[in-house]
Amino acid sequence: MSRRPAHHFEDGLRHLEEYEHTFEVYAKRRWLGKQLISVLCTEFVAIGREYFEDAVRTGKIRINGEKVEATRVFRDNDHLTHTTIVHEPPVLAEPPTVIAERDDCLVVNKPPSIPIHPGGAYRHNTLIHMLAEMRDESAQLSPLHRIDRLTSGIVVLAKTTAFAQLFFRAMEAKLIRKVYLARVDGRFDASSEAMLAREGVSASDVADERWRVASLSEVMAEPRGAASKAAASLHRRISVEGAMFCTNHKDGVWDFSPTSDGVAAADEGTGCKRPRQEGKHSRTDFQCIGYHAESHTSLLLCFPHTGRTHQIRVHLKHLGQPVCDDPCYNPSFTIGQGQHTKAYHHRLIPHVVLEAPDGEGEGDGQGHGCKRARKCEEGSGASSAGGGKAFHASGICLHAFQYEKEGEGGFCFRAPLPQWTSDFI
Repeated sequence: MSRRPAHHFEDGLRHLEEYEHTFEVYAKRRWLGKQLISVLCTEFVAIGREYFEDAVRTGKIRINGEKVEATRVFRDNDHLTHTTIVHEPPVLAEPPTVIAERDDCLVVNKPPSIPIHPGGAYRHNTLIHMLAEMRDESAQLSPLHRIDRLTSGIVVLAKTTAFAQLFFRAMEAKLIRKVYLARVDGRFDASSEAMLAREGVSASDVADERWRVASLSEVMAEPRGAASKAAASLHRRISVEGAMFCTNHKDGVWDFSPTSDGVAAADEGTGCKRPRQEGKHSRTDFQCIGYHAESHTSLLLCFPHTGRTHQIRVHLKHLGQPVCDDPCYNPSFTIGQGQHTKAYHHRLIPHVVLEAPDGEGEGDGQGHGCKRARKCEEGSGASSAGGGKAFHASGICLHAFQYEKEGEGGFCFRAPLPQWTSDFI
């Protein structure tokens, strides 16, 4: 790891001192045959041509380690570097906490706003760097899965190769059961004709007795005996199943279609729509366990059967009941403006909006962002180029609650409840 910049805490946020960093990337296929200045201005539109022209002229931007002209045409295997002063966006001051630790793995509760891996606008304000700093150890911790930057909850990290292999084999065999909590707009009704009329949506009774629950309190009651299971209300689940598509890789926007060829993707060079034939299968089951009249929101258990990027968020949007404060997939929620739920959730989640340097994206650190909130930056170092401020979300009401594997090498890891569930207890 590179030298850690100093950090300080202010107004509930973790701020980093500015630091120098060299961003590196090999030429993408869509860049080949195009001029350097054209690619920079197209890929990183929030920065501005004047900055890029100066950075190329002064050698801050190089190709294959050499100073080049702005008109230099990209060739296959070209290596682009950009050395700049980075003003990394702040994250919430809440540190990750340990849920469980064994000789072979570490399980933590990741706060919202913190990406797992370095990438995009984030390098040191990431889970990996923060854990290394907190634990003062050089031992490699390998995250075994991802959750979005805006999502809180369980992250499992391997300490040994053996545990990593066990976890990956179990994931491939679909032996790991994942449970999320989500707070969504409106009253969630599994019997709604309008909901069931949507393509790719179906309803079924809850088959697993452990999740035949009527409330969050029942979910948290451990152990639950046979009597409580028998007495619990039999809830119905709504399933969303179909194909996930990335409609814009540059901005990290995803969409859902009940068929594998029903979504058009944006051409990354022109921005125009073009057909995309191959979607990835996805399925999530949803079960309502509470309704809060004051905010007109519902609390759901979410059971993802697959692990596509933004899957739960996109599936909830397809149902017409998105995560209540999702800046990417909830049309009724706009960052930095007084929408109907914003004031309420600002009370529940401190710093529901942060100020970020102009050009910083709404991404999760892996390039998964949302153009609607703010264009996502893919590691250009643009944060030093702009002087304005922009709102971006520090978290949403989506929480990775439980990871469980039965049988050999079994485990059950459960995260503490986030504050925004308190209305439902």
